[in-house]
Amino acid sequence: MRREEGFTLVELVVSISVIIFISVTIFANFPKFRQVIAVDNATRELALALREAQSRAVAISIVNGTPNNNYGIYMSTTAAEKKSFVLFTDSTSDNRYIPGASCIGECLIKYNLQGGVYIQSFAAPVVTGCTITNKMVVMYRRPDPRTDVLDNIGGVCNEYGPFTINIWSQDNVEKRKIIVWRTGQISITQ
Repeated sequence: MRREEGFTLVELVVSISVIIFISVTIFANFPKFRQVIAVDNATRELALALREAQSRAVAISIVNGTPNNNYGIYMSTTAAEKKSFVLFTDSTSDNRYIPGASCIGECLIKYNLQGGVYIQSFAAPVVTGCTITNKMVVMYRRPDPRTDVLDNIGGVCNEYGPFTINIWSQDNVEKRKIIVWRTGQISITQ
């Protein structure tokens, strides 16, 4: 009797079962993996935007033909604005950014957070006269290397920090923090 080459039916069923088990395991964890990636990307994007504002202030970038010294990041936790933040130039030196529907005026770049990620809250050292509740501005001024953190009404918070920006996933499971010190240091933690 001649033996034929190939796989037996049992070997094929076992191989397909292993492949199906691995596929189900991977696809079952895919939504969580997507949320982790989305939160990580949003956190890094905001940290890089903070660094870009800092770099522009040091380098005296020219906007609309005029050199500007002050650059900042505007963030809000209000329902309409919690999924975006704005890199702006403080061309009027009034320590504030007035948000609008489109990116005009002092707005340089409006970043939209992807994947259901949003800015959940802010935290600041307890200081008299510093009320960061639903809006926060991180401002960089030339030639001062310090970072100014502005509260809801444009007042400068005089403590050295840390000032925390909390970024959460859509399902509120994945969370990251960006910590900003007035010395200019920016760090990301979980």
